[in-house]
Amino acid sequence: MINSINMSTTNTCKTISDDELKYLKSKIEEQVNPKTIQESMYLLKNPNILINRMQQGADMFKEKTGRNMTYSEMRQMYG
Repeated sequence: MINSINMSTTNTCKTISDDELKYLKSKIEEQVNPKTIQESMYLLKNPNILINRMQQGADMFKEKTGRNMTYSEMRQMYG
């Protein structure tokens, strides 16, 4: 049996300029990505902290743009 999916067609995207989007992406990238090798190793040993950072970045992106980030945007910011 196939479950039905309720899909809303409401468009909640906000108008944001290319420059604003680039700035937003750079701020999210700066906040999420580790600054040092030691921080990278710490995050690898504590994946919940890393996942939390990534989710905060995704939430910030959605708040500012009104949409979820695309896969390519996620890869661009998070590596």
